[in-house]
Amino acid sequence: MGEKGSQKQHSKVPDIDPAALSDIEKEACLIAKEFYKLNKNIQVSLNQISAASVCNMQTCQETIEQTCDSIEKCVAEESELRKKAADLSRSMEPIYKLQSKINTIKALVINLDSQI
Repeated sequence: MGEKGSQKQHSKVPDIDPAALSDIEKEACLIAKEFYKLNKNIQVSLNQISAASVCNMQTCQETIEQTCDSIEKCVAEESELRKKAADLSRSMEPIYKLQSKINTIKALVINLDSQI
């Protein structure tokens, strides 16, 4: 009976067509090659994206540094301008005193003129 049971199991396995098996193998190889190409293309694209990202980050960093340098320069120039404005204001003090004296003389002249 053991022999009959093994014959039944053996008879359930269909015969495999060698040509079909060969076709499946060829298709699997074509799929593997296509997968490899697609994977390579993705790798190239990711490398390009990575390089563009690095370039973009460097550009941003340089721009920020230049902007910071420009701001620092503007702040320094504004500070210098304020100092010069303060100096100018202090240098104008004698003129304000002269203006006061001129106004006093003018008032005296007007007063004398009105008496004549």
